[in-house]
Amino acid sequence: MIPHDVYTRVEKPQKYVVYGDTDSLFINIPEEKVTNSEDAMNKGMKISEEINSIIDNVMNNFFLPRLGVDPQYNYTSFKTEIIIDMLMLLDIKKNYAYRVIAQDGIIKDPPVIDYKGLPIKKSDASELTKYFLKRLIYDIIFNDEVESSELITEIGKVAYQIREIIKEHVKEYRFHFFGIPKKWNITKSGDTLWSIKGMKLYNTIMNEPILMPMSGSLYFPITIQNPIELKSKIEPYCGQHQFFLSKDITISSLNYLFVPHNYNVEKTKKAMEYFTIIPDENAIDKSSREGVVHRVIEAVKESNKPY
Repeated sequence: MIPHDVYTRVEKPQKYVVYGDTDSLFINIPEEKVTNSEDAMNKGMKISEEINSIIDNVMNNFFLPRLGVDPQYNYTSFKTEIIIDMLMLLDIKKNYAYRVIAQDGIIKDPPVIDYKGLPIKKSDASELTKYFLKRLIYDIIFNDEVESSELITEIGKVAYQIREIIKEHVKEYRFHFFGIPKKWNITKSGDTLWSIKGMKLYNTIMNEPILMPMSGSLYFPITIQNPIELKSKIEPYCGQHQFFLSKDITISSLNYLFVPHNYNVEKTKKAMEYFTIIPDENAIDKSSREGVVHRVIEAVKESNKPY
């Protein structure tokens, strides 16, 4: 029989478990006061030994014997891999950031910031999203010089700076900063898919089938300044190639432009100006605060400071 106090000793004190993943736990014990990183590391190792002692007792004396397994084959083990002094958890699984002060028995001086699940290193995220997240995490959330009461104000300052950066990149037709990576994939939706329309739009205004199925590209929202003028100018090119827009295209459905990663700035600028197409700065700015960035900002508002 499982010992009567296993629940009290192991499962009930869930207040200490901040987060659990596949093979790891983040444990916060506010009663354990520490003086420095080395003290925190030593106490963390001691706590993992205590956890192991409880688990080993249950496994060796109850579970394994009932299964007919010799306790010598008990490979269950908990160890303290990292000691962190700050943790930011988002409201979706496996998305968090933390600041490491010790790892595998080695003090980190200065502390090292790491993250899981956040699109900072993902190839399908825009450089704008990565930059925004880095500014939030490194410059604000895990910055000891930023007081709790100043977090929201500092986030507002970064958001304003990013808007100014977007304006500058739009002005110089540098789309790599805010363009979102995407490939032309074959789908059941066929030519009606919004992304394919955006790619065909680029081919059409450049009068060359540059983007094709499986082509890599960057996309961003656009504004058509003069739809009537665009319609009259683009009609002669429509339908001239299978990867151009069709002649019956609805201009109001053209909300995004896709450009190749190695697009020619001057040629693209000339074509966009001729067809009265400009990047939609407001939509780009709004999108910069959506998705994971929005979740990070909401997490700050909710807790006002990470653990």
